[in-house]
Amino acid sequence: MSPQYLMDVWTADSGLPSSSVTSVTQTPDGYLWIGTYNGLTRFDGVRFVTFDPANTPALAHARVRKLSVDAQGTLWINTYDGSMTSLRNGVFVREWTGGDGIDPDVMLVASSTNEVAFLLHRGSLRRKMLPSPAGTNWEDVLPTNRVVGALCVADGRGAVWYRGSDRRLSRLAGGQFQPLADDAGLDGPHINFLTTDLRGSVYG
Repeated sequence: MSPQYLMDVWTADSGLPSSSVTSVTQTPDGYLWIGTYNGLTRFDGVRFVTFDPANTPALAHARVRKLSVDAQGTLWINTYDGSMTSLRNGVFVREWTGGDGIDPDVMLVASSTNEVAFLLHRGSLRRKMLPSPAGTNWEDVLPTNRVVGALCVADGRGAVWYRGSDRRLSRLAGGQFQPLADDAGLDGPHINFLTTDLRGSVYG
């Protein structure tokens, strides 16, 4: 290894609540947030501070599935039971409670100054318009071609695109997904992948 670099290893003996790490992200204030099997921890480069249901009731479960940071710098914590907690301006809020085991995985799809949206495991989109009080005003949008493992992205203008069970592309307009017309310029009706580049252009 080059002498220019130093490498440290942190484990449960160093202050991590668990050596099983599920997710890592960084908030605009510089803190690293680490999701583990036994709590959420904040790391400033020296010290770990751990949050779990015992000291932070807004967390529904100690095991963290996924961490996301939106365009406003809000930290979103998806826990093992499918619940979602936000951390904004130092305040943890339970956004919704899972518990049925049906929609455990949640992916941040779109965030802007006026909206935040997540793709749920079963293929529906959960969103709310901003500014709304934390923990309120969530709306589920159900595509007609909803499927487990759906692909969903937002383009550079904030429009949400969805590929469902029929492998066709649709776009969210208002409160409904509208299928893309066959003459919209695609080489074929079936989409095999869906992604965006750094400029927000959509590729499928």
